[in-house]
Amino acid sequence: NNMVMTLLQKFAVKPALDKVLSLMKQADTEDIVPKILCDTNAQTDLTKRVQEFYTDIQQSQTLTYMGKVFLYATSIMSLTNHYGLLTLGMNEEVHRETVKEPVFIASLPRTGSTILHRTMAL
Repeated sequence: NNMVMTLLQKFAVKPALDKVLSLMKQADTEDIVPKILCDTNAQTDLTKRVQEFYTDIQQSQTLTYMGKVFLYATSIMSLTNHYGLLTLGMNEEVHRETVKEPVFIASLPRTGSTILHRTMAL
């Protein structure tokens, strides 16, 4: 069981996190999105939260093996969503868009809704 978790961590989670952190560094240097979303503090905070999340999963006495795998998989999707929303926020065409109608953002926690909201507020 631990071997599968280690493989998921090494070959899926870490690359997804590294991809997001790399884009955050680029966004921070290009000064396209608000600093609070991509500065060194945001990068450190994201890394810390992800590490704590996986530590909690691994140490859980109540989660089943499949529950742990499911949480790993959904967190990889969340990191992928984070990357996609940040990419969208860095697109200059998006900055020129005018939103005429109210927009409601509804999502599960930790799925990138805050970054979407802040990007749309620019």
